[in-house]
Amino acid sequence: MEQTKPQRRTIIFDYWNINKKKKLIEESKISSKKSVTLIEDFSNEIFYEIFNYLDVYYVYKAFYNLNIRLQNLLTNSTLPLKINISSMSKSIFQSYNRHIIMPNKHRIISLYLSNSFIVDIIFSPVRIASNFTRLETLIFNNIKSKYLINILNHLVSLPNLSSLIMIPIDCCRNPNEIYQHIFRLPVLKYCKISLKEYSDYYSLPIATNVISSIEHLVITHRFYLTNFNALLSYIPKIRRLTFHYLDGSHNKQLELFSCYSKHLTYVSINMRDINFDKFELMIKNLFHQLQILHITTNYDRTYFDANRWEQIILSSMPDLRIFDFQYINFIDNNNNNQLMYNSIVNQFCSSFWFQRKWFFGYQFYMEEYQKYVIFYSINPYRRK
Repeated sequence: MEQTKPQRRTIIFDYWNINKKKKLIEESKISSKKSVTLIEDFSNEIFYEIFNYLDVYYVYKAFYNLNIRLQNLLTNSTLPLKINISSMSKSIFQSYNRHIIMPNKHRIISLYLSNSFIVDIIFSPVRIASNFTRLETLIFNNIKSKYLINILNHLVSLPNLSSLIMIPIDCCRNPNEIYQHIFRLPVLKYCKISLKEYSDYYSLPIATNVISSIEHLVITHRFYLTNFNALLSYIPKIRRLTFHYLDGSHNKQLELFSCYSKHLTYVSINMRDINFDKFELMIKNLFHQLQILHITTNYDRTYFDANRWEQIILSSMPDLRIFDFQYINFIDNNNNNQLMYNSIVNQFCSSFWFQRKWFFGYQFYMEEYQKYVIFYSINPYRRK
């Protein structure tokens, strides 16, 4: 009897262990079923939160074919959509366009397009552009310029289009035509234009019956100083203005700036061939309300006249808080360069500059066997 007791205890233990394993397996199955049930029980609001974190294309790809409820959520919703099409094959996009974009034109608030064949499909026929009634932001990147003119003509009817970015892939024969269409967009607030131009000079006419609502304009291509006054005539509400390449080479005399924006508080300009006399005239006529000024120049050493800057700022830009100045030019291999630029820095050390905490420095550097100097603001911000 004593020999059988351990064996019986082992059998009882094994039986208990097997039952425990079975119970754990059953509980695991039930738990798994409950987890599926919990996902199915998510409210519509939770699904919308999930959708909001994903690109629309991947939302449809992941959820559309799961069940009828999710199909209805995706197709019958009124929630706004943001479409970003940067890289996609033509066959995949055609399906995406047919099943997602076209049925939901009225829901799209943001549209990023970066391929000519995509633009050709979406806006075919071109009048479809006017059906994107909730569209607020439109970005064209690497698009042929011939498409832009036709599409812009149909965007005039859109009541909510407030932001536009255009970066054509090819040269634009007539930049003025692009400008004229942009300025007619009724509620546009932000616009960034980056055109590839032919080398021919063009002249922008003064506005007669077109007044734009644009408040923030960025032009990254070459823009001629002779057209600056005409540009301002179209955008009287402008607050922030940026030029990546403002060219004064066609301007042989001092420009008369008759147009003026009382809202302009921010200017950032990268200048070429604009001497200090011309720029001073711009300041005195246009920059009275300016609070932030970023300038880069490479031409006239008169820009180093600290006393002249002081007088201009006090008389014409009294509200200026940020003065960010950069001068770049090539120099000769002269042993006196360091002494000369030390002297220039010292001119900008008076109480006027010190009180505003605007300090300056310089550096020499080599590029393609040519020596350059860069004179720059160390701390352009005036703290209040």
